[in-house]
Amino acid sequence: MKNLVNFSKNDIIMFYNFLFIYETEIKGKKYEQFKNRFGQTELEYKRSILRSVVHVLKENLQNMPPTEGFVYIPKSHTKILGVLTHLRNSIAHALIQSKDGCYIIEDYYNGKTAIGMLRKPVVKHLIETLIDEYSRYNQKKQNL
Repeated sequence: MKNLVNFSKNDIIMFYNFLFIYETEIKGKKYEQFKNRFGQTELEYKRSILRSVVHVLKENLQNMPPTEGFVYIPKSHTKILGVLTHLRNSIAHALIQSKDGCYIIEDYYNGKTAIGMLRKPVVKHLIETLIDEYSRYNQKKQNL
């Protein structure tokens, strides 16, 4: 948990909300299910992060350092769900770091499975879009 000391209270609350939504609404979903449920988040991802995602062989990830503006994930992973899963794991396992206005995202499972360094506003906006979309959907459900 040592990495979490570098984050503001608002960051930690945002991370917690993201983890809750991931665990209850995203985990185990196929791409089409995700896109149908979180269309605005999908659009935000395509607008702001997609061009930063690079598929590489897992064995090539092992010695890669974080590079600002890029997220490297294995070739077998669907881009948006892969990025969200690795972001989830990086937060949940307290591997995420804050450095020079960026979030460093790392994930490990039998070796490194993702490494990335994205500007904080980009990641925050994606997570906030997801949270807003989740909240609006649940608000509509309650009003029915």
